[in-house]
Amino acid sequence: MHRILFMGQKKIGEKCFDILNNADDDLFKVCAAVSNESKDVWWESNQIFKQTNFDDIPFIDNGKRNNLIVQEMIDEQDINMIICVQHPWIIPSCILEMVDYNAFNIHNAKLPDYKGHNACNHAILNGDKTFTCTLHWIADEVDTGDIVLEESFNIEKHDTATSIYGKATYAGVALFYQLLIDLKYKIPLSKIKIKGEGRFYPRNSIDDLREIENINDPAEVDVKARAFCFPYFEKAYYILDNKKYYIIPEEAL
Repeated sequence: MHRILFMGQKKIGEKCFDILNNADDDLFKVCAAVSNESKDVWWESNQIFKQTNFDDIPFIDNGKRNNLIVQEMIDEQDINMIICVQHPWIIPSCILEMVDYNAFNIHNAKLPDYKGHNACNHAILNGDKTFTCTLHWIADEVDTGDIVLEESFNIEKHDTATSIYGKATYAGVALFYQLLIDLKYKIPLSKIKIKGEGRFYPRNSIDDLREIENINDPAEVDVKARAFCFPYFEKAYYILDNKKYYIIPEEAL
């Protein structure tokens, strides 16, 4: 049996947890979960926390990192696999060693091109034609583990960061389904080495990019308006007479 520690959040994490927790299969058991207890987050949901309460599954709040509690939970619950979906923590080697590195992560971007954060925004800013979600083994260094599966889709001219994120959620769930199928039928999981160093985008990588420098440049206005169209976060803007004016693409209205 795969005795799983599930670490996840946001809509895709909640969906994958629901799939796993309700899998009608004795091969999988969610033995513990790490997620957000509070609903005071931009996606305004703590569904995993509520579900663990309902199903009496041991829960750890990820509001404050505590590796020792996670280690104790792995030991107490005899956990032998970790699955991460949009979880904010970097998993240290001391935890990975406890499950013999039998750990997987769904990364909402292509590796190694987009390590880190804000891939949906940068994909538009960089003029990418496609977007890729990656299922990979978790390694000691963040976003460097061997690739198991990828799922790609086209970026259309009208796509915003919001619509790309929505498509990526579906793509990530598809990867999750495939992982469970491969595990169920004992299909050997790929270990494709990542080629190249790629680029790491820190959490604040888009903070200084929202301002439109030339409001008369249609290309810049279009790209930045779409790249920064995402709920709960500051939109693209231009400054006139020391005042900010926000730009929202028609597709978002």
